[in-house]
Amino acid sequence: MAARLAILMIQSPAPGPEAAKLSDAIVGELIGKPGLDLMMVESRGIADQSSTDRLTLESLPKDVAVLDWAAPDQIETKLRQVDPTWTRSRHADDPTIPVAPSDQKRMYAFDLHQIESTADLERKLRKLLESNQVKTIPLFVAGKSAPLQISDDPTSKIEADPAEREVDVTPGEVTSPRSDSDHATSAFDLDELVDELDRMDP
Repeated sequence: MAARLAILMIQSPAPGPEAAKLSDAIVGELIGKPGLDLMMVESRGIADQSSTDRLTLESLPKDVAVLDWAAPDQIETKLRQVDPTWTRSRHADDPTIPVAPSDQKRMYAFDLHQIESTADLERKLRKLLESNQVKTIPLFVAGKSAPLQISDDPTSKIEADPAEREVDVTPGEVTSPRSDSDHATSAFDLDELVDELDRMDP
């Protein structure tokens, strides 16, 4: 299944006519885009436990990008009103906080004041989507292996040990190469089997 990114747009009052146009353009641009799942809620509906918007918030997947005309810490506060287990996680537009562990409910806060255009926003969202689905593991080198290493940091790359090299792989595609001694053992076993059959042939 292709990776997807949940996007929540909090419809707060836009700070001016141009901002309102950008909000409308974002909705029109992102709806139906492959890999991007856009949901919208009214800002005033977040605190209302009986509202449809509240039900939408409670059904969010574990990782979600949140768009709002607000600073990241304010976005975090809004979402934690619904579920205090949400944890704000670092991304390129919010680089001052730690990367939240992958077993937590992670929000990626995007302040729409920092967005130049719909194309700019889509580029940033796709970069986040791609960074969250890249997993790297080290190869065996000269009989040495290293533990599985997975990066959850969308803004950084794993620095590999010089004695190790890492590659992007799809699960199930890594196979262990057979050594020369393995081939030699197999050939020896086959010759022995042929000799045994010859001795049994009358």
